Amino acid sequence: MALVMVAATVYGVVQLLVLASPTRSVRVSTVLLAIAVGVYGCGVVTALLELAYTRSVADLTGEPLAKVVEVAGYTVDPVIEELIKLAPLLLVAWNVRIRRQWGMTDYVVLGAALGAGFGLLEAVARFGLDADRAIAHPAGGWAIPDSLRAPYIPGPEQILSAWFPAPSGTLELGDLSPAAETSPHLVYTALTALGVGVLLRGRGWVRALSSLPVAAAVSHHMLTNYAAARPADRDARAWADVFDGVLWTVPLLCLAIAVAVDLRHIRCGKRLVPGILLRGERTGRSGLAALAAYGGWRVPWTMLIALRFARMRRSLALRRGSSCVPRCRGPASQRRLGCGADRRLRQRTRLAAPGLPRRTRNGGRRAGPAP
Repeated sequence: MALVMVAATVYGVVQLLVLASPTRSVRVSTVLLAIAVGVYGCGVVTALLELAYTRSVADLTGEPLAKVVEVAGYTVDPVIEELIKLAPLLLVAWNVRIRRQWGMTDYVVLGAALGAGFGLLEAVARFGLDADRAIAHPAGGWAIPDSLRAPYIPGPEQILSAWFPAPSGTLELGDLSPAAETSPHLVYTALTALGVGVLLRGRGWVRALSSLPVAAAVSHHMLTNYAAARPADRDARAWADVFDGVLWTVPLLCLAIAVAVDLRHIRCGKRLVPGILLRGERTGRSGLAALAAYGGWRVPWTMLIALRFARMRRSLALRRGSSCVPRCRGPASQRRLGCGADRRLRQRTRLAAPGLPRRTRNGGRRAGPAP
C-alpha cells in the first residue's frame, strides 16, 4: 500500500513535469530529489517544530494537550508547514547563479515536488501500517474501516485518471465509484512557490504581489483543517467542499502564468544572445522543429543531447532575459532617461558575442571577428 502512495505522489509531479516541458530548465533528477527533500527534510522538521510548539503551549497555559493540538491544527500549523516547505527553495535561491538561471516554471515544479513529498510523509505516517486492516474496494483501491468517512487509498485506476492525485483520501459511505483526491500539499506549495518566483524574478511593484499566493495557500489550508476539526460547522465544510472541487486547477493556473512569463524572458534572452540559436533557427525554422530534426537523427543519443542542450539554453536565456526592460515609448527625453540601462545592456551583449556587427564611430557598421 505504501508503494501505491509513492506511485500517486510521483505521478502527480510527473504530470507537472510534462506540462512544463516548454520552459523547464531543471532536470528530472532534481525534481525527484525535491520529493525526497519534502519527505525527509520538510516533513521531519515540521513534525519536530509542531511537537515542540504544542508541548510548550500546553505546559505554559495548562490547557489539555489534545485541545492545544486541535487549535494549532487550523491556526499555527498551516503557517509553519507552508514556510518550512518553502525553506529549501529559498536556501537554494540564495545562490545568485542558480537564482538567475531558474525561471518561474522551475520554482512552481520544484515547489510542487516539495509539497507532494510532504503529503506523502503525512499519508504514510497515518496509514502506512494499516495494510492488514485495509479492505479492497470493488472499484479499486483500499478502504480502512475507521468511521463513516473511512480513509481511502486509491488504486492504479484512480491514480491514472486524476490530476495530481493524493496518496490518500476519504471514502463517503455508499460511494460505489471512488476517485483519487487532489494532493492539497502539492497545490499549496506550487502556489506559494509561484510567489517565490515572483519575488525573486519580478521587478519593482510586481514583487509586492508575491505575498498573495502565499496568503491564499495558507488561508485555504487553515479553512480545510478547521472544517476537519469542527465537522458541526456546516458553513466551513461547505466552503471547503467548494474550493476542493476546483483545487486541481490551481497548479495548472500557476504553471500557465509561469510559462507565459518564462517564454517572454526566453525570447528576450535569445534576442540578446543570438549565438545560442541553431542554424535552422537562423534560416527561419522554429526552435522546436530544429531541435526535433537533430533529435531524430540518431535516436536515442541525439535526442538526449537535444534535450540537454534545450535545458542549458533555456537557463542561459532566462539568465539574460531577466535583465530585459520594456521598450521605451514616448518623447525623446523620456527615451534617453529611461532606456539607458537597456542600451548599455545591448552594448555589453555585442561585446560578449563576437559574431555580432559593431558600430563604428561615425554610426556605420563593421563586421566583428569571425566566430
